Amino acid sequence: MFQLIKQKENLHMAISLLDEGKTHQALDVINNHIKEVSETTKPNVENALRVLNEYLDKLKESAALLEDSAKSSIEAGKKQIEEAQQNIRSASEKLGAIEECCKIMMRSEEKLE
Repeated sequence: MFQLIKQKENLHMAISLLDEGKTHQALDVINNHIKEVSETTKPNVENALRVLNEYLDKLKESAALLEDSAKSSIEAGKKQIEEAQQNIRSASEKLGAIEECCKIMMRSEEKLE
């Protein structure tokens, strides 16, 4: 808060100097004001940039983990589908064999009658 009051006073001083025709002195005050503002805001901007870069790194890490997780889930799903297809083929073959046995038994039964 003190910085803002001081900056406001500096700007008023520069305006007064301009009103008095002291342009060079007013420019010096304005130049000092700009330096002070730059010095007080630069650490905040640098800190914000650092935090944003850290956040970006975390987002990239999260994206990589999500991608790996998705790939693993897809692979697991494919494997389950392949196993289910194999089980269906096996069951179909067994049903075919049972059907053949039933036909043979029915023919045998007909011959016995």
